[in-house]
Amino acid sequence: MSTSFVHLNVHSHFSLLAGTHSVDELVAAVRLAGMQALALTDTNGLYAATDFQAACRVADVKPVFGVELRHVGKRAVVLADGKRITAEDLGFVEAAAPIGGYIAVTGEFALIPFVLGFAIMTWIAGLDIVYALQDMDFDATENLHSIPVRLGKKNALSLSAACYGFSLGAMIYAGILAQKDLAYWIALVIIGAIFFIQQKLARSENIASAIKNFFKINMFISPLLFFGTLIDLLLR
Repeated sequence: MSTSFVHLNVHSHFSLLAGTHSVDELVAAVRLAGMQALALTDTNGLYAATDFQAACRVADVKPVFGVELRHVGKRAVVLADGKRITAEDLGFVEAAAPIGGYIAVTGEFALIPFVLGFAIMTWIAGLDIVYALQDMDFDATENLHSIPVRLGKKNALSLSAACYGFSLGAMIYAGILAQKDLAYWIALVIIGAIFFIQQKLARSENIASAIKNFFKINMFISPLLFFGTLIDLLLR
């Protein structure tokens, strides 16, 4: 297959009944075929955006971020215009998930989903700032104004730590608003420990190697929050 060909509508296993392969498998297949780019367009969400970006970086494949929107028998594929989704963009999109889900289920506004949305937005922003440290030299050469390039490594790490602090604070506030019990707070203690370890890894001399462990432990955060909340509900 020609290397100039690019798949522009591909679903991962995050898209129910539309995809079966993981992001890593999709990117590996593209790399094996000699293609230079891949567009990931999961159904109605950027569920695997962070994993997709990480897999593409390792395989030296250009990621094209997108989504296939489906509603009442109609569909449209939307692709991002630009080199990458920024920390702010990705965080904002992810933040909309709990807000949209809550409104869709209850049909009303409430403070808690917005607090959780803020927690997700600042978590993703802090994570992506660290991720962008790997690209500082490239971004500076190509005149790309990433946060590490604009602020410098030290200040970028401080901003990432602040984002993580705001994220954990928002999770605590959400727990107070919802009057959560022990299971939820245990989950938050573990999440706080993971945040601390991630920030320590971000300050490693070999950032490229540290990033791998950074993302490995990051995968536990969402399940911890989910099961902490679920157990809290079941024990009431």
